Amino acid sequence: MKPMFRAMRAVAALSAALCLPSAFAQDLSIVTGPTGGTMYAISAAITDLVNRNTKDLRLSNTAGGGSLYTLKVLANNEADFAMAGNDVSLDALKGAGSFNGKTFPELRGVTSLFIEAFHVVVRADSPIKTFEDLKGKRIGVGPPASGTGLASQRLLPLLGLPPDSYRKLELGFQESADYLRDGNVDAVVYQVGLPYAPVVDVSISRPVRILPIPSAAIDKIRAAFPFYVPVSVPQQTYRGMTEGANAVAVKMLLLTTTRAPEKAVYDTVRMLYDNLQVVRASHQAGASIALERALDGMTVPVHPGAERFFKERGIVK
Repeated sequence: MKPMFRAMRAVAALSAALCLPSAFAQDLSIVTGPTGGTMYAISAAITDLVNRNTKDLRLSNTAGGGSLYTLKVLANNEADFAMAGNDVSLDALKGAGSFNGKTFPELRGVTSLFIEAFHVVVRADSPIKTFEDLKGKRIGVGPPASGTGLASQRLLPLLGLPPDSYRKLELGFQESADYLRDGNVDAVVYQVGLPYAPVVDVSISRPVRILPIPSAAIDKIRAAFPFYVPVSVPQQTYRGMTEGANAVAVKMLLLTTTRAPEKAVYDTVRMLYDNLQVVRASHQAGASIALERALDGMTVPVHPGAERFFKERGIVK
C-alpha cells in the first residue's frame, strides 16, 4: 500500500471508530472520489449510516481520485469497497482500455447509484458555442487516472475532436474549475454527478454554460459505447445557463470484490436503501438513487450479499 493512501485510510478508520467504538466490529473501507465531490458526499452518507446503525461493522470513507484510481486501489486489496463508473468498471473486469489486459475477475457490484453526466463546460462569456469551435483551443480533459480522463479520450473524437485538433491539459477536478475561472483554459470536461461543487463555485463569480451534444453525436456515442444513456442537464444546474443541454451519462456503481464478507455487503446495501432519504439529502445527485433502479447499468457480476438483499426486496427473482 502506498504510504499516503495508508495514512489517509488510517485517519478515516479513526473517524469511523469515533462513531462506533466497538472492539468486535469488522473494519472495512470505501475508497471514493476527491473531497467536495459527488462520490465523496454520497459515500460519506452511506458510511455514517452503517457506523451508526450496525454493531458488528465499521466503515471508513477514504478520499481518492477518479474511477481508474479507485478500481486500482480495490484491485490491490487496499480497500474493501469502491465507487467507480460502470464504464470503467467493465474495462477493469475485462482488462480493457487503461487496464492493459490485466483483468479483475474478483470485481463485484453492490448497487447502482447516481448518474454521472459527461459534459463540457465553458464560461458564459465565451464565443465557443459548439464542439467545432473547440478546435485549436485549450481543453482540460481531466486527470489521467479518472473516468473523466477516459471519457474524454473516448468521446471527444466522436464529437469531432481528435487528439491533434486541440490543446490537451490533464488537470485535476478542482484545478480544471480554477483554470476555467481564471481564463487559463477554454473548456473543461467533467464526467461527474450533477451539480458538481467546484463548477458551482466558479459559476458564482464566472457564469458558465454547457455545450449541448447534438442528437447525431449522441447516437454515435451510444453505438460505440452502449453503457452511455442520453440525459438532459437542467438549466438550473449552473449559474449562467440560459437553457438545458443534451448530454450523455454513465452510472456510478458501488463495488466490492469476492473477498468481501456476504453479511458486510448485505448490511451496507440494506442501510443505504432503508435510509434512502438520508443518502439522497447528502447531494443533489442522490435524487436519482432508487431501489427499483438498483441494478440499472450494472456492468459487473453482483456480489451474493447484495443479491440476497435484492431478492428479499423483490428486485431480482
